[in-house]
Amino acid sequence: MKRWTSGVVSGIAIMLSMSAAALAQTAGESLVTANGTSTLPRRPDLMRLRVELSAEGKTMKDALAQMAERRKSVKQKLVELGAAENAVEFGDLKENDSGSGAESPRMRAMRMSRGGRAPAPPAAGKPAEKKVRLAVTAKAHWPLKSENADDLMTQIHELQEKIRAADVGESKKLSAEQQEEAEEAEVNFGGEQQAAPGEPMFLFVSTVSPEQRSKALTEAFAKASESAKQLAGAAGKQVGPLRQLSVASAPVYDETTNWQRYQGYFGMMQENSMGNEINEVVSPTVGGLSYRVVVTAAFALK
Repeated sequence: MKRWTSGVVSGIAIMLSMSAAALAQTAGESLVTANGTSTLPRRPDLMRLRVELSAEGKTMKDALAQMAERRKSVKQKLVELGAAENAVEFGDLKENDSGSGAESPRMRAMRMSRGGRAPAPPAAGKPAEKKVRLAVTAKAHWPLKSENADDLMTQIHELQEKIRAADVGESKKLSAEQQEEAEEAEVNFGGEQQAAPGEPMFLFVSTVSPEQRSKALTEAFAKASESAKQLAGAAGKQVGPLRQLSVASAPVYDETTNWQRYQGYFGMMQENSMGNEINEVVSPTVGGLSYRVVVTAAFALK
């Protein structure tokens, strides 16, 4: 998955301009190429939740039974919090290899880097207890409806407080050993904070309608055309027929946001390619959402 920012979009526009220039040279015709940009400020209309659930047992059968109960409990909580039943999803079940009873090198390095002490060795003659640990991702979303920014912030705050109070991820049911591992997992080697199992994480989504995107395209093309006329005029030329037209669109993210905290858990990074339009803006923060369209137009010179 790729993160698309204004710098990447500008790079795409440059490549498209080079492509247009190459076509002009092949056809023996001089072209003038220009870019036009339109940015739409957005307000989120959807809040997405993702939380990691875990369960453990002495056997796989025990762990699966506990996970089944946990999934049932979590879905009931999310529905009671206002999520539609079809808006609640669970990812693929996976086994956590940390249940072997031995501390992994990665966990040991993180613990020691934080000043932690070595775990107590098992009693003499008694092997470390082995457990089967399972994990699954729970997802849900809620529509956001508000007439102004204040109402939106109030709605989001109240909903998130209810979700945390309900302990949707059932972090309180984690064993002491699981809680310790969750704390260790909150910091990786790069120092970036990540979500611990049971901790709810949120993303905010704004959907761009076809009409809104069409309006942005019209505005961006008008800017590209005007820029091409000015450039041609500076060279003592005039703009002729349109020879090539391309577009690149992408959400604009707040560069100051600690995006790494959310990247691994949501997997909601937006991809953009020709023929695959982006119609959503996704961000871990409520404010600063916007949608950018860059039109590249090549005209014949006369």
